[in-house]
Amino acid sequence: MTLLIIINTLFFLAISLLHFYWAAGGTYGNLAVLPSKTDGQFVFKPGIFSTIIVAVGLLFFAAITLGNLSIFDQWIDRKYSHNGMWVIAAIFIARAIGDFNFVGFGKRIRGTPFARNDTRIYSPISLSVGVISLLIALFAD
Repeated sequence: MTLLIIINTLFFLAISLLHFYWAAGGTYGNLAVLPSKTDGQFVFKPGIFSTIIVAVGLLFFAAITLGNLSIFDQWIDRKYSHNGMWVIAAIFIARAIGDFNFVGFGKRIRGTPFARNDTRIYSPISLSVGVISLLIALFAD
């Protein structure tokens, strides 16, 4: 179980750092992660504040996940980390399934650069993180 906790924690930290990078003005890969319509118009274009909110949320997910190793037990009851894993699992499994339009395995729009990346990379990663989170929720002490 420890290995799964470390994998998810490192994933959340890495993705959080990527969002902080984008919020600070970094551009590497930023256009390939935004859903677009078939005409190339982005479905949404997040601003700095919303990107920072996502980055902080991912840091919070890392802390919740790491909490399942009992390193925060003297400050926070472990039930919060345990219950948090159920929420994280639900979020990432729902993300993998998608909105049935632009995101997830159930998307209708499939011909855009984002849609191709989403099918090959983003949705499988989301499903993996969701399943790992579910396993942590089920089997962590």
